[in-house]
Amino acid sequence: MRSSILPLVFLLLQSALGQSLSLQYEGAVALPASAQDANGQTFTVGGLSGLAYRWDLGYHAVMDNSDRVVPLDVQLNADGSVAQVGYLTGLQMDQARDHEGIAHVPGLSSLYLSEENGPGLHRHGLDGAWQESLNVPAVFAAARSNRGFESLSVACDQLSLWTANEEALSVDGTLATPTSGSVVRLLRFDLTGPSPVAAEQYAYWVEPMHGPYVPGGSGQSGLVDLVALPDGRMLAMERSLALAFPPFLTRIYEVDTTGASDVSALGSLAGAAFTPVSKNLLWAGAATNLEGLALGPDLTQGGRSVTGVTDDGDPITTNALVAFDLVGADGPCGCEASPYCVTTPNAAGAGALMGWSGTTRISSNDLVLKVTGAIPGQFGLFFLGDKRTLLPVADGMRCVGGNLARLPALGLDGLGAAQLPLDLTALPGGTLLSPGTTLDFQFWYRAPLTGGAGSNFSDALEVRFCD
Repeated sequence: MRSSILPLVFLLLQSALGQSLSLQYEGAVALPASAQDANGQTFTVGGLSGLAYRWDLGYHAVMDNSDRVVPLDVQLNADGSVAQVGYLTGLQMDQARDHEGIAHVPGLSSLYLSEENGPGLHRHGLDGAWQESLNVPAVFAAARSNRGFESLSVACDQLSLWTANEEALSVDGTLATPTSGSVVRLLRFDLTGPSPVAAEQYAYWVEPMHGPYVPGGSGQSGLVDLVALPDGRMLAMERSLALAFPPFLTRIYEVDTTGASDVSALGSLAGAAFTPVSKNLLWAGAATNLEGLALGPDLTQGGRSVTGVTDDGDPITTNALVAFDLVGADGPCGCEASPYCVTTPNAAGAGALMGWSGTTRISSNDLVLKVTGAIPGQFGLFFLGDKRTLLPVADGMRCVGGNLARLPALGLDGLGAAQLPLDLTALPGGTLLSPGTTLDFQFWYRAPLTGGAGSNFSDALEVRFCD
């Protein structure tokens, strides 16, 4: 068995150390034109401009120029395409604004909403009640009309909230044209205190329009959404409207702020010296007026779901949910667990796989580790560490490293499965948890019938804990 594993080392090493990203379009599914609110009243769904996902709350889409947020029931296929989608009971905020972006508040059943004209950022409960408005740096008062905060995303470590103006502030430069782009500011809010506090700003160059102006002088190219990824990178979605085919062009970039200048102290970017964020094109195509984008769950065939919503506020766009498969964005996002590495075959089949149930909330203390596909009737154990590694060991691959600690031995049932409820207050090795702690888990088991070394490993599970 060892010889069949070694060729995988180089492929897996890239995964452990941080993969390059790829994004595959998986189609679009039409959304209904209406939904019902908590009072059973039907309302028209339109102007869908932002989308957010959290494993325990599901999907929420926000409608612009309204007081409506629409929860979605989304079922995905293994490749990330949409199997089924519908609306759940619509939510009504207690204030109507031009909301364009949406994100879930870490640890709370609340929503952040970005307001384009103002611009502003606001927090509402899922009951619609306003809870807080964030203090926005004064420079953003120079946002041009209808070119303010379109984007919104909470970082996967739950410590930052990101937004950006759609096109250049009047103090920073000109709007995008068919021949030149526009510089905008990515704005980070620090979420570590009792209220979000504005922190760094980074310059981001939006691409030129993809064609000439539409007769009458209309046309634009702007940054319409951001999606935070587990390793700190982001996706940035740009939308261009021009006299071209297609009229709307969507461009999705990988963005990295590493090495970029903090421009928060600059009153103007025009003529200033700075290093913008780096960007790398992942996908460009016709998705009509695609405005909102969200990072979804891991996909069963590998990769991670990314979904978006279209804004029907023009003659050619209808309500739709657009699907992508993102590869290379491994790791948990928020309070969740995410599988990684690969399993190796055993005498029972394709290999052992990790799973989990409960939550990753420290205060709930209800996380259960699970394994399936090991050797029936044998025994094994879960172990944990604080780093990833890639080491061929026995008949498998050990993917968990760093400070290792073993959990109690378990017998495997007749299907090769076992589970272990964890006591998060008494983990082995003196492991102490705090919000944001990330641990890796794997299962080792006896495998005497493989003809190899006599033991094997499952894939691995990375868990980010929250309060």
